[in-house]
Amino acid sequence: STEATTVPYMHPDFRAAIVIRPQQLLSSELLATVTKSLPGDPVKEMMEEMTEELGLNPNQIDRIVLLGNSFAFQGARASGGDPAFDEEQIEDPARDEDATGVSECEFVQDEGIGIEADEAELFPEQEMFVCAIVDLVEGVDTTALAKEFTGSDQTVKHGEHTYYPQTGSERDKPSVCVVSDSTILVAEEDHLKKLLAIGNAQSPLADELKTIDNTNDLSVVILVGNVVQDMDAEDQLDQLSSMPNPFIPPQVSQTAALAKDINAFTVGVNLKSDTPLQVGLATNNSEVADKLAGSMEELKKMGQEAIGQQDGEGNPIVEAATKAINGLTITNQNSRVGVALKMAPADLQAAVESIAPLLGLLGMGSSSGFDPGGDFEESVTVEAADPVSVPEDDGDDSGDED
Repeated sequence: STEATTVPYMHPDFRAAIVIRPQQLLSSELLATVTKSLPGDPVKEMMEEMTEELGLNPNQIDRIVLLGNSFAFQGARASGGDPAFDEEQIEDPARDEDATGVSECEFVQDEGIGIEADEAELFPEQEMFVCAIVDLVEGVDTTALAKEFTGSDQTVKHGEHTYYPQTGSERDKPSVCVVSDSTILVAEEDHLKKLLAIGNAQSPLADELKTIDNTNDLSVVILVGNVVQDMDAEDQLDQLSSMPNPFIPPQVSQTAALAKDINAFTVGVNLKSDTPLQVGLATNNSEVADKLAGSMEELKKMGQEAIGQQDGEGNPIVEAATKAINGLTITNQNSRVGVALKMAPADLQAAVESIAPLLGLLGMGSSSGFDPGGDFEESVTVEAADPVSVPEDDGDDSGDED
């Protein structure tokens, strides 16, 4: 049996949702199998970083729902967003002073072939509208957490609601509304007030969320068609679909124009299920669904042929890939196209166990020299100055070759 995914607050401007069950993911045998093959304790490090950033241990979170809008042009929000809300960001001088000061960018593939693009056209100034709905495990004091998170002891009233405002000097620090004994709503104060004023509005995103099993480890929903409209990208997709592009596979470019006819793209991950992965595409009509399903069947066939050319005997990667692609089921019903990975948890576990030891060989440890929390430029500079890779000049140029 499945349990519909619902949230206590929803705004019509929201275009995407990510639903995460941290405890389920952290307790997954698959995750443990992968991480034990990596140097150090990446799960512990990740949890420590999350605790430091969020002020909340992931083990205290039962479910977290991240909601956000699309990257909309200035004042051009398909759902009729608040113009004043957009103007705040338009008039923000901090956004106008880009670190580079570059207004145009040029991408050159090789001599004689250049692509010039106006950065202002490709990346217009935009206002992000995001929030997080956090369901906490039993025993966590939501009020105490809100006070600690915001630094505020008193609530302020907004309409019929109250919330704890952020008292810090940083504008991007969120405020918190205590929804219930187990749920808090976290968002930047202006975003929070906008969401509280609407309440739990009906929207296509809320409807699509209800089709997702709330017990999934991870779920993603994106209203693709609305995002395309918000970005005013219909013409660009039509051009991409009609003109060959050496940098984009033809299977992708030929179906690019269909994106505006995809109402929603969904992903569900449940590692303890016989169907650990489900992908869905809700379309406007059966013709679009037929084209998408046909493209997916073609890609599956191409994958099977490519894997079939490999010597899979004793090769764990090839064996796992063969099981995965053969386990894919493509459905097309009521203008909804689905791709499901059918694989018993035991088989999935065995596949991961066979591949996990190879991950250490791919440089997925701290030995890679890249510190996510450090300065990237500094790490590159130090690497370039390594005396081992750049030997000192001994004055003998006899062996130099250009």
